[in-house]
Amino acid sequence: MPQETGTIHDQRVVRIKLFYHECALPVVDMFNQIRDLSLPPIRSTYEMVLDGAARQAIKITFEAPPETRSLPIVIALAPGTFQTGFWKAEVLTGVTPTPDVTDRRLVVLLKELLGPDSDQYALITDTHGAIIAQRRKIETYDRGSFNCEVIVGQPVRLTLAACLNLNLSLGYMDENIMTDKSPKGALNAPTVPVPSDEDTFRDRKSISDFDLYTLYHDKTQAEQFFRWKARKVQEAMGRPCVVGDILVADANAFDRRYTCPPNAVPLIPFPPHTAAYLDEARRPQSVGTIEAIQSTDRFEVRITRVMKTAAEGSQIAAVYEVTLGDQTLCLKVFDDRLYPIEPPENPSEPLRYWFDGLKTAADSVRTEQRVYQRLVHAQGSVIPWYYGAHSFTLPDGHQTFGILMEFVKGSDPEEADLGGRTEAEQIAFIKSARHAVRVLQYGDISQLDWESTQIICAPRTQQSSSGRLEPSVGCVFIDFTSATQSDTAYNSHQVDDYGNVLEILSDPVVGLPKRLLVEHFEPREDWDYYITNPLKDMD
Repeated sequence: MPQETGTIHDQRVVRIKLFYHECALPVVDMFNQIRDLSLPPIRSTYEMVLDGAARQAIKITFEAPPETRSLPIVIALAPGTFQTGFWKAEVLTGVTPTPDVTDRRLVVLLKELLGPDSDQYALITDTHGAIIAQRRKIETYDRGSFNCEVIVGQPVRLTLAACLNLNLSLGYMDENIMTDKSPKGALNAPTVPVPSDEDTFRDRKSISDFDLYTLYHDKTQAEQFFRWKARKVQEAMGRPCVVGDILVADANAFDRRYTCPPNAVPLIPFPPHTAAYLDEARRPQSVGTIEAIQSTDRFEVRITRVMKTAAEGSQIAAVYEVTLGDQTLCLKVFDDRLYPIEPPENPSEPLRYWFDGLKTAADSVRTEQRVYQRLVHAQGSVIPWYYGAHSFTLPDGHQTFGILMEFVKGSDPEEADLGGRTEAEQIAFIKSARHAVRVLQYGDISQLDWESTQIICAPRTQQSSSGRLEPSVGCVFIDFTSATQSDTAYNSHQVDDYGNVLEILSDPVVGLPKRLLVEHFEPREDWDYYITNPLKDMD
């Protein structure tokens, strides 16, 4: 029996030390890479501070430039041995928070590490849960007590990075580091020789198979990329998708490989009349499509119409009308072999300029999916229903990502003959478009490439004041490949969505009377900082 206990003890110590190398060191390394290089790097050390039969722990400390405030202390425990639920969320007094003697030792250790006048934080974690503790400074409280906050649902690396960042001086990190230097593909070991063109043409299937950082810094491999690109364009154009093709899909393959970071900005509640419109205008969801995708790892779609080929546009997306069983859907396939990028006219330009704006198929899918996930409450009304991101095998054998959506019947404003509609239908469409703009704005979404083809005038019916169903037209926004959302570092991402949509609707080709646009498109939101008015140029 003692031998078994000793084995568990040794295993726990090994796992605690692994936490230092696998969790703490990568965070320190990240800060050191983005610091102002004129300042010394952060250094970290660890030591065993508890080594009993019931509780083992290491203390991790960090050192930084003298002007930096005291950095946090980390107490790392064996995974699964820390019960955060027993720790009070506001004030941890000197009284033992739980009868468990192991946590009693932690309280004693905490008091030793954080003296009465200490301003340091202590992060206590077993990787499954974490708390942050700090000495109380208010005289009305016992100076032996602590502020104590339980961290729920956050990765420990993120929590540790936040604690370090909170205590670093403002000038410690280099704010001029170019964000586009970060690797975006399969990392290449510097000791591995550059592959031959033959190997590159054979083994690299998409832009994601290249490391962008390497392309920025190695001209030989940058030039090889463009030779690969020319070869792949020929392959992609050699056998495009046509009506009747059957594409085999690997269900939800994108989500198994990539993640879509959520938007950190809280959603703004809609005004009641916009929320009511979304409910009223919501179209039925295709239950059959959901069941067909969820019931198997693979499914097939048949192309019934080619709506747009990648060669027709400036991006990498092709759009098809497809059938899945008896369901008609819209499929948008991203083939980055067709991304419009050419070798520079001036080879002496810095390499990073050779690849300005380069996007992979995964980048495009992630941008679209983030919008649909963010606006899930508006799906089926002012945006299509979204049925996920999958991997599709194209007729030439190439595998790439695509997204499935509801097929919304209708046409863009320039082709919908809105001028020939009744005034009631025109008003309904104008109001619907204003609700759609509000959905984007309140959801922190902005389109960067507004065109009339991103708006569908979708025939629908609505109930009149007398209770009868009458013909109407609703507005549906599509194509979010270039849409943006707020970033914590670069928050000024918006364009004038209100003004751009109004400019499209006020085009004489669309045929909507200025009088109705003035009356029913509603003013801008109070916080909308744009001041343009496309209607002033309208006859």
